Amino acid sequence: MAFVLQENPVNPAVDPLIGRVGEFLDSLACGALLLSRTGQVLHANRRLCELLGPEAREFRLNQLGNVGAAPQESDADLLQTLVRAGEREAELLRKTGPPLLVTVSARSVGPGATAAYFVVTVVDLSRQQAMQRELEERFNDIAQLSDTVLNQALDLKSYSAQLEEKVRQRTQELNQANHDAIYMLAIAGEAKDADTGEHVKRVQRLTILVAKHLGIGEATAEQYGYSAVLHDVGKMRVPDAILKKPAALTSSERQDIETHTLVGEQILAETPFFAVARQIVRSHHENWDGSGYPDGLRGEAIPLPARIVRLVDVYDGLVSARAYKSAWPHEKAIQYIHENAGKLFDPAVVAAFDKLVSAGELLTKASP
Repeated sequence: MAFVLQENPVNPAVDPLIGRVGEFLDSLACGALLLSRTGQVLHANRRLCELLGPEAREFRLNQLGNVGAAPQESDADLLQTLVRAGEREAELLRKTGPPLLVTVSARSVGPGATAAYFVVTVVDLSRQQAMQRELEERFNDIAQLSDTVLNQALDLKSYSAQLEEKVRQRTQELNQANHDAIYMLAIAGEAKDADTGEHVKRVQRLTILVAKHLGIGEATAEQYGYSAVLHDVGKMRVPDAILKKPAALTSSERQDIETHTLVGEQILAETPFFAVARQIVRSHHENWDGSGYPDGLRGEAIPLPARIVRLVDVYDGLVSARAYKSAWPHEKAIQYIHENAGKLFDPAVVAAFDKLVSAGELLTKASP
């Protein structure tokens, strides 16, 4: 479990950002800390607690070795050293067990010069190390074989190098994804995802594919896809009991869920960076015939990226199992989309979706 240190606790009524940051840090796949400007740990997320165990409650910044700090630096000075150092490898020192090799980075939440809080991410590299050791051991074993299998050993060495490069690339991608999440936190405080992470990945991919089949350029299509990841960000304010209810919702519960479009728009900052995401978050439940919510927009009054996400979100929801329903067959979901072209969905978006289905891209490129 995650924890919040009880020494000098922050009053959520004074600074509600802390609660939102803590919720988001708990959703990250890597270890993460929220610190005060003095270096005091205010919150450690679940993943960091898994890495450290019970001693997580006593965590100090000086447990991150090899970050270029002087031996007697204070917590506040060490925090600034981490911020200046950027992303780098370090050893996570533990009272029990050997040190862990990690990638660590620190960033301020808010303007750097006046920031009151900082987020430190800690990515465990031990699995990558174990994989590399296993690859090296396998190669060494094969290299000792007779000359009759020498060519096979050389091929394996090349394959091992390729796997090592893929591991390195995957680690870099994970770090970049976490940095992007922290950037969003610094602007407005991100929200939890009410569904599985795979759902938003599929929505992102399908959004990009549909946009391209509509004739939209590569860069804009990628922007639509990246923004679509945030389409349900407002569900952080909807109780889990409603989101995961295995039965029909009451009228009051339905109203609670429908507020997620407006709440999500409020969460995203008023900056150009989130312009497309705000359109999607607010309008991805608007219907082509004007029967949707929250504004009852009709036809092309609905922003194009929201029209695209409206279709792909419904498709993925239909073919995926939920607490309240079984997964539909692909053919039944396609039939539903065709039946609602011109009602729920933009007919042009339906036509573009049909093109990617006919091209075989739905399963080859949109699956997790």
